[in-house]
Amino acid sequence: MKTCIIHRHPFSYIETTYSTALLVISGLISKGHEVYFVNFKDSIQATAPIKAQAFHHYPVGLTYNRDKTLDRVVKSLLFHPLYILKVLQLKDIDLVYYSDPFCALSGILVKKLKKAGIVIRLGDLFTAYFFSYKSFIARLLARILLPFEIRLLQAADRILVTSLAFKEFLMARGVPADKLRVVYDQVDVERFSPLVPGREIREQYKLRDMLVIMTHGILTQYKGFEDLITIAPAILKEFPNARFLIIGGGPTMKRLQRYVVKENVANFVTLTGWIPYKEIPKHIAATNVGVVLRRPGLANELVITQALLQYLSSGKPVVAPRLKAISEVIRDGVTGLLFEPGNSADLREKVHYLLENNARAVAMGKNGRRIVEERFDRNITAGMIVNECREIARVR
Repeated sequence: MKTCIIHRHPFSYIETTYSTALLVISGLISKGHEVYFVNFKDSIQATAPIKAQAFHHYPVGLTYNRDKTLDRVVKSLLFHPLYILKVLQLKDIDLVYYSDPFCALSGILVKKLKKAGIVIRLGDLFTAYFFSYKSFIARLLARILLPFEIRLLQAADRILVTSLAFKEFLMARGVPADKLRVVYDQVDVERFSPLVPGREIREQYKLRDMLVIMTHGILTQYKGFEDLITIAPAILKEFPNARFLIIGGGPTMKRLQRYVVKENVANFVTLTGWIPYKEIPKHIAATNVGVVLRRPGLANELVITQALLQYLSSGKPVVAPRLKAISEVIRDGVTGLLFEPGNSADLREKVHYLLENNARAVAMGKNGRRIVEERFDRNITAGMIVNECREIARVR
């Protein structure tokens, strides 16, 4: 049985973009599959981490740096014809598994040319994010392109969506239920653990006796990091020893830096920029409350964020927006607190509650860890993906 896995990002990024990759590859190989992995090659010296006769690495000829706009846009578009040429060179492929939904948009062409089964891991609808922009043109494009994107994805034999809300959304737009399976997002429960020490990070940022409120991720307008800065003055009034960590980088970084100064909280809010992925568990360990930020909008209703699962896995109490997919994970008042997205007053109230009620916060953190171990462990997710791939490969 021959399986080709398509994923844009090189192996140096694999932990952050597709952390179940090695488990899925190993799982397929253990079941008798020969696996061909197609992605961008690394710009740094990096070797494929799988050492097995049944694993074959077929990178395309370009390097990729996700922090560069040119690479994210132009090279991502170029990846489509480049990966298709690679796939066409492979003989007798039984299955193509798209772990990267952006690449899957050309899956209809691969299916016609190779007559292989197609499985897509669908974490986002790209055109849905256009609805988050205020521009009339962006919203018009979204209305035109969203049905087209869904039609392209329907070429797949199986679509693995990351939430029940996502499945229901696609079914309401004509995607057959028998093509859809819910395979939730995942987290490495060993890397993100309550046992990780946070003292080093508290020393680094001079937070020894502080109450730390943290959020992390790419800084974009559809997430609304401004809301956390907005509530900082009120939180500091009640808890003078509170401090805020905003970890990540992105398009709105400079705007957030200006907003911190405008709100007079520059001495209490730290914007770290991007940090190495391996440092994130230690930063979370140094945190009292984790905050997940997403604005109201179609795209955000369908996704469960990695940040949410990382806080829960680390045993931290979390405040998250009351969106459909996130509400499948957070049981309000049990595994965390939900706030109305875009409502900074409600966000402030929920953060205040967790800072004031430490026993309840600790209990929620323990409940969150338990639910992650039961449902969102990456080993569980990888096993489900392997089973779905094998099912489609068998019926071809």
